[in-house]
Order: sequence, then C-alpha cells, then structure tokens
Amino acid sequence: MRSSHHNFHGGEVHRSVLFGLDDWLFLYGGGQQQFAFLTGDRQPASTDIERFFDNLAKRSTYCQMRGIPYLHLIFPSKPVVMTGKVPPPWGAKVQSLFLSRYAAALSSVLPSYIFYPLDLLLACKHQGPVYRKLDTHMTNFGSQVVAHGVLNKLGLDYDSADFFSECVANLSGDLAQMLALHSVEPALCLIPINPLLVYDNRQFLPGNTNNICIVRNPRAVTDRRLLIFGDSFIKEMLPFLSPAFRDIIYVRSETFQSDMVELCQPDFVISSNAERYLSHVESDDSSKSMFFALDAASDYHPDKLFVDAYHAQFSYRFHRNRYEYWCSEVAASYFELNGLGLCSPNGQIEVLDKDALSFRSTGIDPFFLFPKTMIEEGKSYQLEFDMVSDVSSTATVYYTKTTGGEGRFAEGQTVRVPVAIGNTRCRFALNGPYLGSKLRLDPLTCTGIFSISCISLVVVPE
Repeated sequence: MRSSHHNFHGGEVHRSVLFGLDDWLFLYGGGQQQFAFLTGDRQPASTDIERFFDNLAKRSTYCQMRGIPYLHLIFPSKPVVMTGKVPPPWGAKVQSLFLSRYAAALSSVLPSYIFYPLDLLLACKHQGPVYRKLDTHMTNFGSQVVAHGVLNKLGLDYDSADFFSECVANLSGDLAQMLALHSVEPALCLIPINPLLVYDNRQFLPGNTNNICIVRNPRAVTDRRLLIFGDSFIKEMLPFLSPAFRDIIYVRSETFQSDMVELCQPDFVISSNAERYLSHVESDDSSKSMFFALDAASDYHPDKLFVDAYHAQFSYRFHRNRYEYWCSEVAASYFELNGLGLCSPNGQIEVLDKDALSFRSTGIDPFFLFPKTMIEEGKSYQLEFDMVSDVSSTATVYYTKTTGGEGRFAEGQTVRVPVAIGNTRCRFALNGPYLGSKLRLDPLTCTGIFSISCISLVVVPE
C-alpha cells in the first residue's frame, strides 16, 4: 500500500475509522455504531428483529402471489469476514450481527429467500481479496463471488471469461477519505467486455438518497428483468449481475416499493442491506413511495438520457410501446465497428445511420469506447480508417497500458491526427510493449457530421 505519511497505529480509532493489522482499515462507528453491535456492546431491539423478518415474509408472499422469485441479500460486515485483520481487543470479540442476533432469534430454520453469503466469502478469500483494505466495500472479485451466489440461487449464471477482462489499478477508498489520507492500494479490477448502458441519477442528487440506476445489457444471456431495492453494496455488484439480465433497475431504498414492482413487472426481485444496517430496521408499513420523493425538489434536474430510461422502465407493464421505442433507440448506440469490436458512443455522439457508420457530434468531447479490442500485450499496432467530415478538427485515440497506466486513459497515452473537411485517411501508431486492449476514439473536438469506413487494426512487424 502506498500512502501519505501518518502516525496512526493498529488499534487506534480516528474519525470513526479503526486502524487494523497490516494497514487494514475498518469502519468503527458511524451512524450504525458498527463495532458496538459486532462486539455485543449494543444489541438490536427485539422489535427491530421482528420487523426485519416480518418485512421479508410479507415481501416474499407479495412476490410469490405474482409469480416473481424473491431473494433478500445481506452483505456480511468487513470485520466479520476479515476478522484476522481486526486488532486486539476487538478481533476476539467480533461476531456476525446477523447470525448472533437475528438468525439466532428464529425458532425455525432460516427462510430460503434469505441469503447471507458469509461462508461463501470465507471460502473464497484465499483465492483473492474479497474486501478492500481502504474501503468498507468489497473488491470486484468479492462482488463477483456474491453475484454468482445470488444467480445460482435464482437458477441463473454465466461464464465470467465471456464478460469480463482484468486490469490492475491503484485505488483509494471511503475509509482513507474519512481520514484525509492519500493512501492507495493495487487492486484487481474486472472490466465488462461488452459495454453496459448505464443511466444513473446519482450525479443530480446532493447525496445517495433517492438514487436510481438503470443498467441495460443487450448482450445478456437472458432477456430477464431484475428489480433491486438496496444500498451501495449491491449497487457496486450491478456489473456482475448484468450478464444475466437484459434490464436491471436499482433503487436505493431500505423499504419495499410495491408500486415499482407493479409498474416494472420484473422477472426477479432482490432486496438487500449491508449487515451494519441491522442495528435498526424500519417497517415496510412506514414506506413512502419513491415516485413522489423528488416531485418538490427544485434542484433536481436529471439529464434526458436518465429521464428517458426511467420513463421507459416504469412504462414496461402498462405502456409497453414506450419501453419498446426506448429499446430501439438505445440499440442504435451499441454496435460493432468492424476491426475494432463492440463499442459504445457517449452522449455527445448521435447515430445517424448505424449501417453506414454515420454520426453527428453534438459537443466538444464526443468519443467511442472500446472496452476490449484484439490488441495483445507486447505487440505494436497501427489503427487506420477513412473519415469523411464536414468540419476540420482533430481525431484522438486514447490507449491503455497493462502496467504503469493502471488500465486507465491518460493524456500522456494519446495519438492525434488532424482531420480535414472531406475525406481524411487517419493513421494512429500504437506502440508497445505494454499496450492494453481497451481504446477510446475521440473523432472530433467540436460539433459536426462525420462517417467512418475502411477500419483496420493491424500488428506492426518488429
């Protein structure tokens, strides 16, 4: 772990963060007083336990009556999984809040619609880190492990190699940020090979309350729909659920939103919570509709892409034509460029003719993202294509590196060529030895109409 200088030591608590062994960080306090509940110094009220099981039983019955498989997922707390990194005296006291207080309160076996993947994470943590050192959340590997556990319970699954590529990045985390540390850790990142279409209102909100995220995967192995109510833990898992679902609608809510179920008509419903939120449980009977949560918010102005996706998904049952029209519209923005592979243009590229590869730039930063090309590490390549443009500008290719560049785009990893009005033969030399397979093409730096043809990506002989 690379870090800025600090004088904190294992066993010390600063700003609600506990310094663990080997530079591991843990959330100590916070609104849920995590360690107080994990060590038994505090206990959830019996009414919280009753509300929890009552909520889930009613949710299961509601979905069962509509023929919808239902599952509730509880994410084990990081200290429960990584107990060996928790310093004394806490390490010897930490125990699962869910198992010790909730599951133990049942007079019968745990209902089949509850999934607490502690054993799964403990079994897999020796294959790779399942939680991040500097963050409360799981690693990509941990999220994928739990996602596969969920999908197995739902009778679905996919081959990870078909959907994800790997890269290493230096990441910080929410716990390091709480301490104002500039620490980073190398982390294995799993990048979707097929670009996902993601519509998220988070950037238009002052916090994560009322967050809704819609993920569409045209290359999913099924055409099924999934509706999720949960928190940030399951939101980070969306990419690893997406290969199994054509549409995923994530709603940040601790309560069940039955009106959303009726309108979305999902094939599956999942509710979820991080274990620390079991310190207190709200009754679903006190739930307020998410549909009206932002009606009076004068500072909420989501962009058209999100609004269109939101309206389409919640029109699925009663206004199917609107959903189908939206599907046809977004399909035009997800296609193959011969020689480069599957790509996803950003919001500043309008597709005029998908077959003719004709486009309009509507801003100053249009780009195509290619998550995985044929590029192999250790080789050099030349990318060429003809571009007809009605403006003079500059075309830029951003490339990634498998080492040093951390799999990310950077200004120092670019090749630029001038674009003239009319036809331009664009040539980009992409030199090894550490080229990554991910590319980004910025065709123009201004508004204009352009088309692309005669694309080739070839190895340069040594």
